[in-house]
Amino acid sequence: VGATDALGAGIDVRGNLGYSYLFSSGFYLGANAIIHLDVDVSDAPIDVYAGGGPFITVGGGFGLGIEALIGAEYRLSSVDLPQAGIFFEIGPDLYLAPSLSFGFTGRLGFNYHF
Repeated sequence: VGATDALGAGIDVRGNLGYSYLFSSGFYLGANAIIHLDVDVSDAPIDVYAGGGPFITVGGGFGLGIEALIGAEYRLSSVDLPQAGIFFEIGPDLYLAPSLSFGFTGRLGFNYHF
């Protein structure tokens, strides 16, 4: 779930809830600040962005960390759902607990903007 321009013009805030199927399985909860990047995608309804923020994982063991990401979202305005979009993003993770370690995340999902 995201809030457009929540931290200023072009800076959105998004909350994430998901489930990890690879490596350590369990639920994921995070929050990201997202900055829109000025990338020419012609007339396609695609937003390219970068950002990051804190996250926790539970279920397969507790984890706490921060992540950075780059992604793209295809807005569903062509089917009369301009608030909705399908996204793909990737980026590195820094786990702070239960121990200091690095990881990598890839996501495919659905956003709804308020």
